[in-house]
Amino acid sequence: MVQAESGGNYGAVSPNGLYRGAFQFKPVDVEFLPPRPAGRPDLVGVPPNLASKADQDSVAVALYSLDGERPWLGDRCSA
Repeated sequence: MVQAESGGNYGAVSPNGLYRGAFQFKPVDVEFLPPRPAGRPDLVGVPPNLASKADQDSVAVALYSLDGERPWLGDRCSA
């Protein structure tokens, strides 16, 4: 998924600035996840593209655990 979303670039920002980080998170994804399933309140407010590789991976795993591929459906990752 990371190769399709950002080419493996953990500092990536979409052209419109809405999606950030290796998994092209939306701000709402990161604001919701860390305090709950990822257990990372320290990431609230941190732009995904500025979070460490390990932190981005942890949030992606938590998001996948909750919603499967749904957050990524409709883009080239689901093709």
